[in-house]
Amino acid sequence: MSHNNFYFQNSRWLAITTLLYFSSSFGQTFFIAIFAGAIREEFGISHTIWGTIYAVGTLSSAVLMFKFGGFADKREPRRLGSIIIISLAVSCFGMMLVQHAWALPILIFGLRFFGQGFATHLSMVLCGRWFHKNRGRTVAVTSLGFAFGEALLPLIFVSIMGWIGWRFSWGIAALLLLLIALFFKILLNNERTPKSAVDNVSFNNISGLYGKHWTKSEVLKSWVSWPMLVAIMAQSMFGTIFFFQQVTLGIEKGWEINQFAMLVPVYTVVSIISTFIAGSLIDKFGVRRLIPFYLIPSMFGFLIGSFLNDPITSSLTFALLGMTTGLSNSFSGTFWPEFFGTKYLGDVRAIATSSMVIASALGPLFSGFFLDLNISLSVQFQLMALIMSICTIGLGITSLKTKSDMS
Repeated sequence: MSHNNFYFQNSRWLAITTLLYFSSSFGQTFFIAIFAGAIREEFGISHTIWGTIYAVGTLSSAVLMFKFGGFADKREPRRLGSIIIISLAVSCFGMMLVQHAWALPILIFGLRFFGQGFATHLSMVLCGRWFHKNRGRTVAVTSLGFAFGEALLPLIFVSIMGWIGWRFSWGIAALLLLLIALFFKILLNNERTPKSAVDNVSFNNISGLYGKHWTKSEVLKSWVSWPMLVAIMAQSMFGTIFFFQQVTLGIEKGWEINQFAMLVPVYTVVSIISTFIAGSLIDKFGVRRLIPFYLIPSMFGFLIGSFLNDPITSSLTFALLGMTTGLSNSFSGTFWPEFFGTKYLGDVRAIATSSMVIASALGPLFSGFFLDLNISLSVQFQLMALIMSICTIGLGITSLKTKSDMS
């Protein structure tokens, strides 16, 4: 089947997974951070208290994702997806109406759990379950939902906030999510057929390593999953640090206040291109052969970034980090079904989702601790590069050791 025919015949299902991934934007750091200054000023809370509130909400969502991620295996996508998007909208309405600081951790939890956590999780589970041979291309298209959210929503909502204030801006976000929920329900008015005409295989009968269907407990007990889990956590933690500490990084490098933001489009464009290239390569060669390359771009990106100070040459760091993000988008949707099957995919993938969320919460805390010890971001970048090189060795061992065992 040609690429054009694939996209045309599956446009409905691709729209569903992409809408879900786009919806996750409203619970992502890049969106919530827009309102951080206004929220701190409104409630008179310090950077430390706000960071603690954010960490508590994020870590709580990670714990519950690990517990309830298996719902993606047991509930109809139409019902579960609608509940996720509507619950995210309710959290946004809560942010609009909140009057007391004690309620903020609860609302941040709702945004993180239903946004960064479950919307992303369900989107990738559906990619893995609905598609087999074309899983890489599916994940690549779906990831555009997040890319567009990351590129457009901050610009749009900064303008809206300047016009109607931060509270009503959250109300606009909630209304937009309710509209998305309506489109989602219309597009998924009946479940995708049990057998794919494209892949000619039952969704729940795609086995993984050793020809078996892995449960979550079996995955956790197997050495095979841990190199990938550690790599996912490293990429999530270090990527979060890079963007979270952008002001400090600018001060260290002597950049103007807007020069970091001017380089972000380099990151975004490269990540989109890399996602599609990785998706096509995964469909051709399988994810097992490609996972050793996962962290290599970021490894060199952080190493180079520790030495470069000029904003123009530093665009290479942004490009390399964007490349790893693109690879991550594709690998996150293909590694788990290819290695561990699709029967318990929701439960299994919850391990990766919760690990990623935990790492994103802990990254700024660790980085801030090192900064308080006068360990600069440049030195931290070198340490990150070293850790990523060790992770790369682990992924290489995984690829080689499982070569003869894939079904």
